[in-house]
Amino acid sequence: MRIVFLLAFLMASCNLAEPPAAAVEAFKAKYPQAEKISWNIDRNGRHEAEYTLGDTHYRSDFEADGTWVETEHSVKWKDLPPAVQQAFEEEDKKKNIIELEAVDSQKEGIFYDIEYKIGDGKQDIRIAADGRVLGTDTH
Repeated sequence: MRIVFLLAFLMASCNLAEPPAAAVEAFKAKYPQAEKISWNIDRNGRHEAEYTLGDTHYRSDFEADGTWVETEHSVKWKDLPPAVQQAFEEEDKKKNIIELEAVDSQKEGIFYDIEYKIGDGKQDIRIAADGRVLGTDTH
C-alpha cells in the first residue's frame, strides 16, 4: 500500500514539474537566449519559467495554452524611476520594503511591484514608471 501511494505521489509530482508543450514553445519563442531554465507552478496555478538572460534572473508566467502572462525580475531601489520612488515615498512605507520587482505584464504593461510589510501582513503596490499607482493587493 505504501509503495502504491509513493508511486502515485511521484507520478503526480513529475506531472506538475513538466510544463505543457504549448507553454514551453511560447517561452522558447519569446526568450530564445534564456539559460538555466527551470519550471514550476506558481501560486496562481500558472506555469512559471525561471531563467537567466545575461546576469539577470527572470521569472515568466504562461498559461497552459502558451499564453504569456508576465515577466518579472528583482531590482534595487536605486534602479526605480524617480517618479516611482516618489509615489512610494508618499505612502511612507520605504522602511518596510520586502521586495522590489520590475514587471512586464500582458494586461498592465510595464510597472514596478513593491512588496512591503503592513501590520501583520504584506501588501503589494503596482506603480507605473510615470508614478501612477495602478493598484494594491494585500496578502
